[in-house]
Amino acid sequence: MLVLGLDVRWAPEVPPLADSVQLVHIPADRSRPYLISIPRDLEVDIPGFDRNKLNAAFAYGAGFDHHPDRTQGYDLTRRVVADLTGVRVDAGVVVTLPALRKVTDVLGGVEVCLPQQVRSVHTRRVFPAGCQHLDGPASMDLLRQRRGLPDGAQDRDRNAQRFLAGLVRQAGEKGVLTDPVQISRLLAAVGPDLTVAGASVPD
Repeated sequence: MLVLGLDVRWAPEVPPLADSVQLVHIPADRSRPYLISIPRDLEVDIPGFDRNKLNAAFAYGAGFDHHPDRTQGYDLTRRVVADLTGVRVDAGVVVTLPALRKVTDVLGGVEVCLPQQVRSVHTRRVFPAGCQHLDGPASMDLLRQRRGLPDGAQDRDRNAQRFLAGLVRQAGEKGVLTDPVQISRLLAAVGPDLTVAGASVPD
């Protein structure tokens, strides 16, 4: 599954770049998810467009009018990721940071374990090294951080992996992943900030 994270704070009517690009593999036995981050600044071939950074594929696909199509943005990014990795992408999710904040709060917060301290350049909040339980606003603050981290955007991607792993664990512990009623309530709380893409047809 391909998970694209978007930050739409500045201009919600303009298709944003994909700040986070994650491949999630869920084994047949549902034992544990595996997450792989793909650098958003990786230079790639985008079908029908010039060679550019991976995060630009979403904007190219969604279009630049006042009604960007997130499904098309996802589909073009999926094609690029599939060509790049050779991995068939069966489904995907396009999620905004506001949506992640809502999901985190609905689940009662998420535990995130950090190998090093992170200081927010936006709020001056300090996230200590080690495991901590974060609510929605704190989680979004963490996910936006890259300045001041040793490996910059790569460390931000690693923190996004840690957050998503904690989110999936929390959802599993609350039985959300196997309860259609809870899933429906969660989707209703998130609203249009979440776009789910179905199984893909091989290109």
